[in-house]
Amino acid sequence: MAVTLNDLLAESSLDLSLVVEGEPGALDDPIVWVHASESTDPTPYLEGGELLLLTGLQMPDDEPTEELRLYASRLAGIGIRGIGFGIEVNHPAIPQWLVDQCEHAGVPLLSVPLETPFIAISKRVSRGVADSKNQEFARMYRAQQQLIRSARQVDPVRGIVTKTAQLVGGWAALLNPAGKVRESSHHFLPVGVEELSDALTFSKLGETHFFQAKGYDIAVLHVATPAHVTLGYLVAGCRGVKGSLDQTLCAEAATMLALAIGSSSRGTLALTHFRTALTRDCLEGRSEDVHRYADDLWGGMPHEPLEVLRVMGEPDAIESAARLLEPFGSHIARNMNPVMYGEIDDELWVVVSQSNVDEWLVQLGKDTRLTVGESSGCTWRGLPRGRHEAFQAGAEALASGERSVRYGSGGSAAALERVIDPATMRAFADLRLAPISTMTFDISVGAHRGGSGGAVGGGAADGASSSFSQGVASQTGESSAGADGDGADSSPSAGSRTGRDGIIDSSTTIQAVDVVRAWVDSRGRVEEAARRIGVHRHTMTKYIARIGEAMHVSMDDPGVMAELWYACRYTRFGSDRDPGFAS
Repeated sequence: MAVTLNDLLAESSLDLSLVVEGEPGALDDPIVWVHASESTDPTPYLEGGELLLLTGLQMPDDEPTEELRLYASRLAGIGIRGIGFGIEVNHPAIPQWLVDQCEHAGVPLLSVPLETPFIAISKRVSRGVADSKNQEFARMYRAQQQLIRSARQVDPVRGIVTKTAQLVGGWAALLNPAGKVRESSHHFLPVGVEELSDALTFSKLGETHFFQAKGYDIAVLHVATPAHVTLGYLVAGCRGVKGSLDQTLCAEAATMLALAIGSSSRGTLALTHFRTALTRDCLEGRSEDVHRYADDLWGGMPHEPLEVLRVMGEPDAIESAARLLEPFGSHIARNMNPVMYGEIDDELWVVVSQSNVDEWLVQLGKDTRLTVGESSGCTWRGLPRGRHEAFQAGAEALASGERSVRYGSGGSAAALERVIDPATMRAFADLRLAPISTMTFDISVGAHRGGSGGAVGGGAADGASSSFSQGVASQTGESSAGADGDGADSSPSAGSRTGRDGIIDSSTTIQAVDVVRAWVDSRGRVEEAARRIGVHRHTMTKYIARIGEAMHVSMDDPGVMAELWYACRYTRFGSDRDPGFAS
């Protein structure tokens, strides 16, 4: 144990006498060292905590000199433990002015007889300091052994964090590099993670940051690899003033955590791959063989009814989300029903009990880098449907900029425009309408075969002489009698289009694609479609028949009508394109 003034006074061989007691408790403060000096101002050679020995070589008996007027006050200012004055060397007794100064400054004053050499006092203090250091080394050794034993547990990270909290007499937590709690000794930390943000922001690799908060002495240490890559942060605290925390122990715990995390990385990678494979099986409808591994992989299986979550984001955000779901390392996951999860195609797929889904969405929503698609309720056998719904909801979330979307919410979760790449849909539309992309009709003569009237271009007219280009065909030249004998003088203009109100404008030429658009917008009702483009219903019927022949499809087929409806929304052909979808 460290030596105190009381210990020295109790040592009979030293024969010391107490002259001034000093401040209350001063006689029980540990002495860190002994220093002898006859200087009128020895403070430049002291650090605090020492016992100063002197014989008063430069001190007068009656009154202090100007240099010695504040002698005791200066010593008290640096934290001296006490003064040992050797009598019968230069002075028969301690000068009264020094006694008065020590009483006023609260500095303990001891009388050292001539028979007691100063070296005897130094040796006694030195033995005490050595014994104290030996005891400290023994304590540190025992603590280190306990930390090593804790690292041999099934979950070494959790064992080290828990043991660190016990040894410092407080609490401890391991944070990931993003500052999120990965493991903690208590379910609720007395100091919130948000209060540690400054310490994490300004801490440097290899340095320990100490600060006070809510009556706790707290240390923040980097947990890093030998290559100086930060794996996280160890945060520990105990009640008391600054310096109460065992800093050496915390540093050893941080080192052991780095080793534990590094050595388990290969096993963690294998576990991640196994979780991914079995999660994929479940989402594809093969959940029967997964149950036997569930306890080891996820701590169990979630309870029906279930929901599927598609979690998307940057790789480090996905990694943080996976740590949050970790059943053996996250205190949040341990407090809820088991969650099945795996990383598939750089996304995190989660199967969670419907009773817990709102809590998990709140936790995942704290990371602004994540986007979540949520399915409706399902059973184990219905997981393929849940996966499809979560995929569509996630696609809508990405398209709309929402952080989280539930399938079917707002009535647009399953809209085709939300889940299909617009470029892909435009390619489909142009390919579907390519056979009629250059076909036009002269509405001034109706849909007659041949001649200058009716269909122009695209191979729809029998025996007609026409010239056309990609996009819209234009009939040129004087009108003449056709194969059926009908004739009409007309000079139609190319490139005409119908108005958005559905009524044909003053032009006499209409593109076949616009006819199809009017027809599908009218749900196949001929009279309504004819009114939209300003022709007779019989003419409209002939137009549709000619278009069907050109496309080699039955225009009465519902599937054909559905394809043409989407094709008209996305195509670049026609004069009446929807500007919201085609460009």
